[in-house]
This record gives sequence, C-alpha cells and structure tokens, in this order.
Amino acid sequence: VTQIFVPENNPKSNVKPKIIIEDNQLFAITSSGVYSQHLDNSGNLTAKTLLPCEFFTSFDYVVQDLAVKGDTIYVATTNYFQDKNAILASYDRGETWIDLDTWEGLGEFYNHQPAIRRGEIGNTNEIIVVIGSKIFYTSDFGKTWECKGENRYQYIKAHPLDSKISIARFVSWTDQLDNIEFKITYDFGQTWQDFGDGFIEGNYAAFHYSDSNIIVAVGTPTVVSKDCGKTFE
Repeated sequence: VTQIFVPENNPKSNVKPKIIIEDNQLFAITSSGVYSQHLDNSGNLTAKTLLPCEFFTSFDYVVQDLAVKGDTIYVATTNYFQDKNAILASYDRGETWIDLDTWEGLGEFYNHQPAIRRGEIGNTNEIIVVIGSKIFYTSDFGKTWECKGENRYQYIKAHPLDSKISIARFVSWTDQLDNIEFKITYDFGQTWQDFGDGFIEGNYAAFHYSDSNIIVAVGTPTVVSKDCGKTFE
C-alpha cells in the first residue's frame, strides 16, 4: 500500500478526496492535485502506484470533479462561475483548455461551486453539470446540453439506475447548529421533495446498484428508504 496523498491538518482547499474511474483510468482527486493510472481489462492498475495525472501538467486551477472519454475531458474547478474558469473542457487530452462560460439560463449564481456528476451506470455519454442554480444535462458527452431543472442545494449524486432521480442536501443555521435536510428529485430538478427529516448531521447518500428502490441517507441519523424515497426507517 502506497499513500499518495497526506491530508493537511487545516486544509485551505475544500476539495474532498475522491476516487473515480473514467475511460479505463482510475483518478484520485485531491486538494494537492489529480493522480491517475490506467487499468487493464480486469480492472487492475497497470503500474504499481498512481502518478500525477498527465492531463493536468500545466493546469492552473484546482480540480474537484472530472469526466473523461477519449480525447475529451470536462473539469469542474474550485472557481465560482462568476470568477470564470469554473467549468473547463479539453478536446485534445489536456493540451489546451476552453472555459465553458456561455451557459444560458443560469439564473441566480448562489455561492455553490460547480459539480460534474455521472448519470446511469454504463452510459458513458451521460453527464450532469450543476452550476449556478441550474442543472444541465447531456446525453452525447457534451456535444449538446439541456437545462433540465434547478438546484438551490448542495448536489450529491444522481441515481445510477435512473438519472432523473438525484439527491442533494440543504444546510441552514438554527441556534448555531447545522439544520440539514436531504432533498430528492424525480424529474432532473424541476421539483424537489424532502428526504427524511430531523438530521443533526448529513453527509452523503448512497444508492443500491441493483435495487433501484433502496436509497440510504448517511448522517445522524442514517435512514434507509426501500421505496425510492417515499418512506424511511
């Protein structure tokens, strides 16, 4: 086991370390950079460890999300949209980058950094981009985009079996304590509903990968729904 990233005690970046697989590569996204390694046909690393990703050798921004297919890369940085360079695209495997600053219908900007999320398992052309207060969707890996709905929360992820369904978390301050609510949408963010209630802490949500009805909201308490968000225990 080789540790490739040592978290700081008081990190300046709010990038949460994560590991994702894109285009037969394993990517480790950290606040100190992106590491990667190719996978073989059995899903094993082709080398002994992960190395700094070749896509970002001359990249000037901090990466927090990405999607890769062939020569095309989409990146969400830690910039806000109004600061420019929040969503970047490369069509030559990181040689040059383009700021996708022409999104239409963003509405209010809200102080949420952009996010890139995958949709359904096995659909390599499907991407969901959350930026400003809007949710954008592509079914052809960015050749065309459609504004699907609104997001006024902290977007978590889409359902791996039905990308119309997504989970987000809403954080407010009540008596100096976090008041956290999970939200769920069944229509790409056109409408949102409460998912459980009474959370003191809420961190993440998980979907079952073969039973589309099972969803878990991870926090205090942790709840599970076996009917796709209608009831909880």
